[in-house]
Amino acid sequence: MADVPTRGVSQRAAVRVRGARHRHRLQRARRDRRGVRRLPARARQLDLAISHIARHRGDVRRPLAAGRARCRAPPRHPGDPAAGHLLGPGRPRHRRLREGFHVKRVLGFVVLGAVLVLAGVVVAQQKPLKKAVYTITTKDISVGLSANSSIPETLGYWKAEGLDLEITTLEGSTAGIQQLAAGNIQFATVGPETALISREKGVKIKSFYVISRVTIFRVVVAQGSPIQSVADLRGKTIGISALTSGAVPVARALVASGGMDPDKDVKWLAVGVGAPAAVAITQKSVDAMALWGDFQAGLENRGLKFREITAPFMKDLLGQVVVARDDFLAEHPDVAVAFARGLAKATLFGLTNPEAAVRIHWKVYPQTRLQAADDAQALQASLHVFNQRFETQRIDNREDKRWGASSPAQWARLKTLYREQNLIQGTGDVNEVFTNQLIDEINRFDQQAVIRQAKEYR
Repeated sequence: MADVPTRGVSQRAAVRVRGARHRHRLQRARRDRRGVRRLPARARQLDLAISHIARHRGDVRRPLAAGRARCRAPPRHPGDPAAGHLLGPGRPRHRRLREGFHVKRVLGFVVLGAVLVLAGVVVAQQKPLKKAVYTITTKDISVGLSANSSIPETLGYWKAEGLDLEITTLEGSTAGIQQLAAGNIQFATVGPETALISREKGVKIKSFYVISRVTIFRVVVAQGSPIQSVADLRGKTIGISALTSGAVPVARALVASGGMDPDKDVKWLAVGVGAPAAVAITQKSVDAMALWGDFQAGLENRGLKFREITAPFMKDLLGQVVVARDDFLAEHPDVAVAFARGLAKATLFGLTNPEAAVRIHWKVYPQTRLQAADDAQALQASLHVFNQRFETQRIDNREDKRWGASSPAQWARLKTLYREQNLIQGTGDVNEVFTNQLIDEINRFDQQAVIRQAKEYR
């Protein structure tokens, strides 16, 4: 109290040094914060030696220097004169300050809450993507395969499902099954006949999504060929993209349906895809070709024309399916759902806006655009290939209109057909080779939103 001017005891008690950091400032003692001091048995009165400093939020009072009390300027904000309050400007201002402080504190909590919510969203978005490898069982990634590749990649369908997918290619369904069985990949698209044959051989794989409602495989001959029926294939050479191609089991079944032995009565020659296949046909190295729809359309864009050699059972065959190992489906059903849902969205997008799908595919796989052609010609050629595959992927003409669904009856019919053609023994249970368990979850997305996106895509 050494710094306090020498005054009466009551006045010295009304002030105190605030602390080490504020030794030059004085503050009234707590019991005298209202600007009055208590006198025994007397009414309260103003301590004229204490002056109000309006700017200080704590009602700080400071002893006035001698001789200055009567000449200080009037307060800038005088209180209500009718209230008889000599320290009028102090209380209303502090009330406003306190109210403002509370408002700011509430707003602060609101902002903090919003920040925490946004932070949670960011953290969720930054959640590590689950990795998987998917193999397309052909090296000819035509626009017909845009739903399996360029569309979901470009539009981010797989990433939106939390999946970081690597796409690889192999020639042939059998090659894809081998990689799947070895655990090198998680998903592959194959013909259902390949899945049946592999399962019977002890490979624990299962179809969980059907892409095409009818088979994409067929046997064709050049338009001017003398071959008119299956029986006319006896002693002929059938070209295939590779010995591991999914078209081979279908072609073998077709040959067997004509009363022939596929191993003895016909020859098989691997000719590749694209230009090499076109050369083999043009030079008559092969008499027929076992291939699939978009492969055929690509050859037709090169000027070739074909006729199909078929049999009644062909219309009952399922198309391409997505397979995975049993243990993977049991341990990671969410990854399988994410993959198939992205595939379903991409298929719907492509069916809604084929031209946009083609142009997306061109950007990712520019080699699939017809070279040395103007835009209109290139687009027409690509749409020819596109429609060959996507027409088989529609669900509006299926009994079960869920993306990827199939039935035990379809698989039982397929097993019977291949048992009749001696391609399988047919001893296995079809429920072991396919499942619809994930179909409802796969279809849990806003289809109208995808349709709008496709229609508005530029």
